[in-house]
Amino acid sequence: MTVPSAPEGVSATKGLSSSITVSWEKADNATGYSLWRASASSYGSSASSSSSVEVYAELQGRGFELLDTVSSSTLRYEDTPSSGAYVYAVVAFSDGAYSEPSEFVEGCVVNSSDTDVITVSGWTTSEALVLAWDVDPLYSLLESGTALYEYSFSVEYREADDDEWTTADLEDDTENSLELEMSYEADSSYEFVVTMHIYSDSSKSSEINEVSSAAYDLETGAAEDEDEE
Repeated sequence: MTVPSAPEGVSATKGLSSSITVSWEKADNATGYSLWRASASSYGSSASSSSSVEVYAELQGRGFELLDTVSSSTLRYEDTPSSGAYVYAVVAFSDGAYSEPSEFVEGCVVNSSDTDVITVSGWTTSEALVLAWDVDPLYSLLESGTALYEYSFSVEYREADDDEWTTADLEDDTENSLELEMSYEADSSYEFVVTMHIYSDSSKSSEINEVSSAAYDLETGAAEDEDEE
């Protein structure tokens, strides 16, 4: 019985439709692979030393669940979990022999339709529209695994009657507030959309996901009321 080598070059990257694509290199002597996933906030990270079917029991004991098994010709797998941070492992097998698990890799997915994970509030001063947003659920998600993903914000706004959106100039795109200095009409309404961009590394060269708030309506009120405040 020839024990296959553990899969190498394993990665988990954000794909389309809120999916995570797990890929790996071909393992020696493998006739197939099993794919495993665990929550990044709760999995056990100790390495396996077994080359038998006990590998499966060990992974399950660490909080992993078996996603699927694929043939040796398959070197990628698309997973569609709910929003969260996850850890993946790949095991090669051949005629009853099982490799050690691959290196554990982390992937993050935030469903782009989850508009309720960014909550926005706003108010006016005599010279500016002020906006603040809460992304605590996303901070918790991004910090729940072994790595902290990089992120930035962008803000688009328009007067309620306008068709086109304007992108705000953010002095610091990691801060969760904006003071938009501008002249505005009394008793007017503005719409704002805040988007959080999530990157896989500190260079912010590879955006793996983004999620936007629902459109937030800011009423300016009467100019004299603002001055009195």
